[in-house]
Formats: sequence, C-alpha cells, structure tokens
Amino acid sequence: VVAPDYAGLGISNHPHSYLVKKETAYSIWDSVKAAKNFSYSKRASDVSNDIAMFGHSQGGGSTLFAYEYANTNYSHGFNLKGIVASAPSPMWPIGFDALLSYSSTNVPSKVLTFLGLFTWALSQYDTSLSLTDVLQSQVSTAISQNAESKCRDEISDENPFGNLTASQSVTTQFLSIISSANSGTNSYAERKSKYENKLNGWGNAFIENSPGNFSGKTIPIRILQGTSDTTSLKAWTDLMKDTIVLNNPSAEVSYKTVTGATHDTILTQYDQYVDYLFTLLK
Repeated sequence: VVAPDYAGLGISNHPHSYLVKKETAYSIWDSVKAAKNFSYSKRASDVSNDIAMFGHSQGGGSTLFAYEYANTNYSHGFNLKGIVASAPSPMWPIGFDALLSYSSTNVPSKVLTFLGLFTWALSQYDTSLSLTDVLQSQVSTAISQNAESKCRDEISDENPFGNLTASQSVTTQFLSIISSANSGTNSYAERKSKYENKLNGWGNAFIENSPGNFSGKTIPIRILQGTSDTTSLKAWTDLMKDTIVLNNPSAEVSYKTVTGATHDTILTQYDQYVDYLFTLLK
C-alpha cells in the first residue's frame, strides 16, 4: 500500500501541483515505483507488477489522471488492474458552474480557495498562463500570497479574499464563458467546446487537466458518489460517468450512488471497494 507524495508538498523544489494532470499522475506512478524499489520492504523482484488504485475527492481526480497514463512509458511497466474514484474532483468546464450561484451573494471562501489553488498551480507549470486572465486582482493576489505556505483548509478558514460576488472574483470574460457553457445541452463535448481556444490558453488548459477526459481505455473503473455531497456534486459526477462510458466503450465502468451520503460519509463504503480492488490483484 502506497500513498503518493505530490509535487510541491513538504520539502520540495517544485510548486504545488494541485490537480495539474501530468504532475499529479507522475507523482502517483513514481510513488508506486519507489515502493517497489524500497529496500526495507521486499526485494523488488518479489513484488508483483499488478496494482490497483483508490482515490477520494482530490484523490479521486488524481486516480483518474494516473489511470490515463496506464500502459504508457511513464507507468514503469506496472499493470493497472482497476481503479475506484470516490467523489472525484470535477471535469473542469462543469465544476466552474458553481460560481453561477453567487451573482448577488458572496462566493464561499472554500470555493475561491479551490478555484484559486487550481488556477495558481496551472500557472506555475505553464508560465504562458496569466492568473489575471481568469481571476480578479484581489483573488489572484490573495492566492499567490498564500498558495506556497498554507494548506487548502487553512486558506479557506482564513478567507484572505474578502467578501466577493462571482463577478468580483473572476474576470468578465471567464464568467461569460461559464454562463455560455451552462446554457446548452448537458453533454461534456458541448461544454468543453465553449472553452476551446479561449481565455489566452486557459480554456485548453482546463480541458487538458480535466479528470475523466480520456478515450479508448479498457481498464475497469468504479465511481462512487453520495447524493448529498455539496463539495463534489452528484450532477458533476453523473456527467463524468456518462462521458467516460461514451468515450471508453470497451472499459467496464460501474457507478454507485449512495442516498444521503455526504463528501465525508461516502467513505463508509471504503471497505467494500478496497475488497473489490484486492480481488482484482488475485
């Protein structure tokens, strides 16, 4: 059993890679390789190359990122047998819809922290992206001052952003695209088309770093979602599941919703899903 050491956490020469696809996936696969080579466990030759993955919330999105890199040069020869993504972080053009609820009320600090850390991380790994193309100056300044030194919950609790509506938090152009993408059909393909080649590179970056945005895969996926989750909304995960099924017809994709489960209490399902993953490794 191994947990990844994400780039930028702890002692690191890299910025925090919060939900940046490539860096996150590489961290996971590197952790698997390191575990096999760890001299204090077993000899590397005694450890199977078969692996399975479970992730919740940010970890759910991260697991989907790692899944996308299975059977590539960067999976180090390991054989991914299946994954479970619990209440995963959203496919981004959909996740931004949350801002539309705050046209006349203050955006919760939790939402701004989530958005701020993600866009800040993207701008660190792609220096052609400017935060001020998507975030208003008060938000971009606050997240830039806190992203490297504080954790997500600490930033959210302190609320360095102030009390801001959506239009005071993100740029007019960004908010206009969010609204436009929300007004059409509920397909991911149509949603992401509204972002392509927009916002000086940000639109494409959002799509590229969207969990579940892959095709032609065959490895089994199980997705778990609570109906009362107010962090990773069921509507977002419904659309993610539909998109994965559509784009990966040869993959076994199962989806379980748990009535009344929240973002935290969904983890009461953890044991049965870990048991499922272990059956894949037998």
